[in-house]
Amino acid sequence: MMTKNPIVLKAPASRNDALKLMIKHNITGLPVVDENKR
Repeated sequence: MMTKNPIVLKAPASRNDALKLMIKHNITGLPVVDENKR
């Protein structure tokens, strides 16, 4: 099963940015992508 609209962190970003997203969405991890969404 694949997620249609995954929550991602766009690089460059800080650890605090990642933590805020994970807390907001109640998740324990997220992919980091560049400007090309790779």
